Amino acid sequence: MKRRCATWLALLLLPWPAWAALIDLNDRIESIPPYISEVYRCGHWQEGEREGYFRVLYAEFYYGNSLLYVQWMEPGSPPVLLHTLSIPEFNADDHIELSFEKPRCVESAQGIRFFIEAQSGHDEALHRFDIQIFREPGQYRIREVTP
Repeated sequence: MKRRCATWLALLLLPWPAWAALIDLNDRIESIPPYISEVYRCGHWQEGEREGYFRVLYAEFYYGNSLLYVQWMEPGSPPVLLHTLSIPEFNADDHIELSFEKPRCVESAQGIRFFIEAQSGHDEALHRFDIQIFREPGQYRIREVTP
C-alpha cells in the first residue's frame, strides 16, 4: 500500500504536459509565390567577424524560364537577411528563356558553386554554366562552359 501511494504521489508531482504556443505563419507562407519551387541552404561564408550561410532560391517562372537567387544569411533568431543576389544572366527579363532543373549547390573554398545545364527557348541549344558565388555579399562569376 505504501508503495502504491508513493507511486501515485510521484506521478502527481511530474510536470503536466506543456502545450506549445500556436505558431501562426499562414499569412507569410501563403504570400510566397507559387513559382518559387525550392528554398534551401548551401555552404557557409565568413567575412571578417561576420559569418553565416547561403540560402538559394530557385523558381520555375513564366513559360519555362528558370530563375536563380542567392542570399547571404546571418544566423540568429530569427535569421538576418544581409543581401540578395539576382543572377541577371537568368533573371534579367522574360526573353532569356533558359530553363534548368533545381541546381545542385556545391560548397567551395571561395563560397558556393553551381554547374547548370540550361535549355534555351531561343536557339533550342543546351548551354552549360559554371557559377561561383563568393563569400563577399553580391559577388559572383559566371561563365559558359563549352563541351
